[in-house]
Amino acid sequence: MPAFPAVPLLHVRFDGDGQHRCMESGEAHRLGNHVVTSVSGALRTTVLAAAAICVVVAVWISDEVAEHETFAFDTTVLETIHRATTPLLLAVAWGFTDLGPPIGLTVVTAVAALLMWRAGLRAGAVVFVVGAIFAGVLDLGLKEIFERVRPDLWPRRHVAGDSFPSGHALQGTAVYGTLTVLLARSYPRRRTLTGVLGACLILAIVASRAVLGVHWPTDLIAGMAIGFLCLLLIVAVIDRFEPREVFARVRSSSSHHGVRS
Repeated sequence: MPAFPAVPLLHVRFDGDGQHRCMESGEAHRLGNHVVTSVSGALRTTVLAAAAICVVVAVWISDEVAEHETFAFDTTVLETIHRATTPLLLAVAWGFTDLGPPIGLTVVTAVAALLMWRAGLRAGAVVFVVGAIFAGVLDLGLKEIFERVRPDLWPRRHVAGDSFPSGHALQGTAVYGTLTVLLARSYPRRRTLTGVLGACLILAIVASRAVLGVHWPTDLIAGMAIGFLCLLLIVAVIDRFEPREVFARVRSSSSHHGVRS
């Protein structure tokens, strides 16, 4: 059989006037890299902006709480939520709040770390566990510093510990947020769905604390802001030890397992 000369892969690109010209694969590859770089740069800018906002919010609320300036706002919001609360909503709130610390979040952290370890993300699993512990210790430390009393606006189940910041908000955002990022990286085709579900889960856990009347709203807002900063720190350290190619291998491995099953 005669050998055919190698022909470079061509792509067609249409200009504004309707004419078209051919573009070799090298140029297409460079264009693709430029697009990816642009998207990555925009995402990096967005994340940095969000981090800056979280720092400002956390510092501002902390200062307001220390000066006892948030009572009117917190009380108004909690009473409004309480008036709209039904027995069914209360039961749902207890279900979501059980996903937070100490028991629920500990179980989720342990299971997720085990799965990461078995998938080959061993350094990531260790960093994830250490990050979850760090978030918990940070929460306890801040509670000791501020010593804010929990709301007592209506009869409710007793919850121990201080109020500011909310551990469910801080630790939940850090742990479930990190898992959301890692899952989105491992399954990029479903990253939008993963991000939406992860955000909804975090918001549901946080909102449950207000519905149950065990946290002031400013506890929850500051907790989420600090938790987001912890999330960025955990992900940054994971990136230091786990190259992005590892997530591609995890995705490939899981797809092979799916075919075999």
